[in-house]
Amino acid sequence: MGALLIAAAGLGRIGLLMPACLGPAVCLALLAVVGAAVVERSRKAADRLHRATPVLLLAVLLSAVQAVAAAQGHRSKALETGELWSGPWGWAAQPVLAAAGRSTPLWPAALALLVTATAAALVYAAKVVDEVPVAVLRGRARASGGVLAGILAVDMRSVRLSMTGGLEVRGRGRVQQWAARLSPPRSPGLLIAWRHTLGLIMNPRRPGLMALLLVPAGAAAWAAAETQGGTAYLTAALAALLGYFAAAQLLEPARLDADDVRRTAWSPRPYERLTLEHALVPTLVLVVTGCLLAVPCALAAHATAPLIVLAAAPVLVAAGLLSAYRSPVPMWVLYAGPMLGDAGPILAMLWYAIGPMVGVTGLTVLLAGPFTAGIPQAADPLGRLAACWLLALLMFRWVLGRAHKRVRP
Repeated sequence: MGALLIAAAGLGRIGLLMPACLGPAVCLALLAVVGAAVVERSRKAADRLHRATPVLLLAVLLSAVQAVAAAQGHRSKALETGELWSGPWGWAAQPVLAAAGRSTPLWPAALALLVTATAAALVYAAKVVDEVPVAVLRGRARASGGVLAGILAVDMRSVRLSMTGGLEVRGRGRVQQWAARLSPPRSPGLLIAWRHTLGLIMNPRRPGLMALLLVPAGAAAWAAAETQGGTAYLTAALAALLGYFAAAQLLEPARLDADDVRRTAWSPRPYERLTLEHALVPTLVLVVTGCLLAVPCALAAHATAPLIVLAAAPVLVAAGLLSAYRSPVPMWVLYAGPMLGDAGPILAMLWYAIGPMVGVTGLTVLLAGPFTAGIPQAADPLGRLAACWLLALLMFRWVLGRAHKRVRP
């Protein structure tokens, strides 16, 4: 696929690109399999990878920023050379660059290093595989069955739970130990917000990933403000989609309560009211983080950038709650699929994604183009703010309806 894309871009001939991509791709795949076997065998290796994940995500984000800067004409030869020799990922890229006509005179040495590292990893893998605990293999087999069942049912939530259900409970850090000793509030009305706050402290990966997703979302929103026409709508849609994924990182307690209504049996208040309380902390975190990230944009060119965050955050959180409290796929959708040419899985995916689609589409239309039905143009920030809040209220009302059907079908 990579060879076809590079050839389609006119950067080389397919006859040279195909073997140049095939060999490094096979080596990288084998190295990934060996790495997975090492993680499965050793809990220490798994813990190290778990702690290094935020750093790796930041490295990927910085690489994306570097690629955008290079496309704009701001290249760093020293940084690019260091990346090409930083490890197997760089060694694998050098033969491809040579086949595409780029200057990489030492690509045979890089390919030799890649092949040597792969061969050594395979020799080591022969010892590692025999040491993987049987309990781990059984747990992964059960997880594979759950993932397959979730895919056949077009239920991505089940797929995710099957993938993470077998993970071992790891030791707590100092921050988690401190948070576990905090006393809960006495008022029942603050317990949902307390659970959300404590969950974010105990699992800082979620707010960290949320912040990482907000950075490209803000960049796409900036690009939407600088362009017009179809490009503005596409970039606004990308910004709204990334914002939805960022908000979804903060809604795991809501998803847990939606999976099992018995988790809220401690509260004397209606189940529907608890669903709205799940929106408080995620909205505040999203607004505060988004406004802080929007400060450079506001100082540079667009003073209304924080207002856009205030307008979009409630809609994104409401879309996440609609996804959490989604209704099961009705039978008429499953039966209508074969009559429409085996479109059952597509209809099921649309049924599950209708809530997020409404939020993302609504934000795209409201923030990238003119309002309809005589409402003022989208250039008015106060008008956009009011329209987005109205959309959020309607979506929260939809969430209440879904929660009501969940406890009183």
